[in-house]
Amino acid sequence: SYALMTRIRGEPLLGLGQLPDDQIDALVADVAAIIEELWRIPQPPSLAGKIMANANGHGLCSVLGFFRYVYGPFDNVEACYNLFQANVSAQPPSVWTPIRADDIAWVHMDLTLRNVLFDVKTGRMTGIIDWEDAGWLPKHWLLHVLRRPRPGCQGYWVRHWLYKHRFEPC
Repeated sequence: SYALMTRIRGEPLLGLGQLPDDQIDALVADVAAIIEELWRIPQPPSLAGKIMANANGHGLCSVLGFFRYVYGPFDNVEACYNLFQANVSAQPPSVWTPIRADDIAWVHMDLTLRNVLFDVKTGRMTGIIDWEDAGWLPKHWLLHVLRRPRPGCQGYWVRHWLYKHRFEPC
């Protein structure tokens, strides 16, 4: 595994304030397209079925916990959720079945306003940065990342992912 690093033009969204609605629509369409593209990356055979694993097969920091602690990799979704005391096995099948059936995908664990770059001249996204905590997780994990208000994930950004954007059902 390796990382390609290059300079990307643009400013982090966090410092730009409220954008016009047409720019927000274009921005989230760009981000959603990248998410879909990332989800098409196949998990390497050596990591097949592993959850909360980085590109090298090691654990990840969690957006649900403190970023200084590394968790995983886990052999299944239940073990991952139980670590965070979600007690998913006690949930009814209507909750647990889609969680168990969700595909494992490459997920950016810190997809917030400070990590999306934007060109104010063109009104378009120019890139996404801060990939060191990306890894293999169930697709729905991205909902925890995008829909949980916190520093850098607020205002129009979190409102869009909470109320407007709909991901495919499991």
